[in-house]
Amino acid sequence: MRTGPRVCLLVSLLVSLLAILLPGSLEAQTGPAQGDRVSSSAFVLLKAGDVAGRQRLLLGGGVGLVFGHRLAVGGGGVALTENVEIPGSTAGSGFQLGMGYGGLVLQYWHPLPLHFKARTDLLVGGGHAEISDRLLGRELGADNFFVAEPELGLTRRLFSILHVGVSLGYRWIRGLDDLPRLSDEDFQAVTWSLRLRVGGP
Repeated sequence: MRTGPRVCLLVSLLVSLLAILLPGSLEAQTGPAQGDRVSSSAFVLLKAGDVAGRQRLLLGGGVGLVFGHRLAVGGGGVALTENVEIPGSTAGSGFQLGMGYGGLVLQYWHPLPLHFKARTDLLVGGGHAEISDRLLGRELGADNFFVAEPELGLTRRLFSILHVGVSLGYRWIRGLDDLPRLSDEDFQAVTWSLRLRVGGP
């Protein structure tokens, strides 16, 4: 069964909601802070980068378990906030492209002075993209793909459990063979992200 980008966006929004609700309940279950404790964290993010030659925003989030004060293992995903318009249909109306992806998310923090932390992330998973006629809404092609997206970033604590961070990454994709006019290279790009995190170090 195929999972469309709109479904991916819905899942991302639900994950974003969990990013607000989940950490407190999990933190209560894990008990008081200890050096080797397991706690929870969650984040919402806004990501920007090139998709098929257009700069676009992607919205998403994720949740995970934090081991000690350095490593988090969890999952997350993002999806386009709006479709990408691609010129060239025979009717002259153009195509529209939708995309979403997600998977396993690994995060590692390194403490810095002044409440800052260096952050390394890696997302490994899959996604889905589809092209349709913008005028008629008829699907012209769809495919699933593999994605790996490493990131380097900087995070700062704002309040006791609230953190803000920025990061720079690269979206690497393989497996797109059934999209008209597009290939893996049209989806690979340097990305930047702004995120809010609840919980974690």
